[in-house]
Amino acid sequence: MTLLAALVMLVLGGWQVAHLLAVKDILRHGVPTVATVTDVQRRLKSPLGDRVVVEFTSLGDHRVVAEVSEFGWSPLPARGDQVQITYRAGDPESVVGTGVETDHLPFLAALTGAFAVVLTWDGIRRWLGS
Repeated sequence: MTLLAALVMLVLGGWQVAHLLAVKDILRHGVPTVATVTDVQRRLKSPLGDRVVVEFTSLGDHRVVAEVSEFGWSPLPARGDQVQITYRAGDPESVVGTGVETDHLPFLAALTGAFAVVLTWDGIRRWLGS
């Protein structure tokens, strides 16, 4: 059971690190613009967090409606508010709120790895009967 927990921890931690790397890439190489908030949903009991949907015009004058995958707005914007976003030029539906903090990436990777090592070591120790 402990080895399974370690595997789950590595998979979830790896997914989170990959997501944060993608966010960092969008912020570094994406296209900044202003968007209008079209929907806001507070999800207090959801592990997915709050949901913010925006509408904006991308390069080439295409109208885009997209969910903001990561944002640091506090308080949450209201419907009709203008917000700063950055989107991936080749995939305008990949949207990040401008100003998102990604400095916690090394800490998250180290924490995930440490938990996985501890769980794996404990599982191996139990399996060997020590």
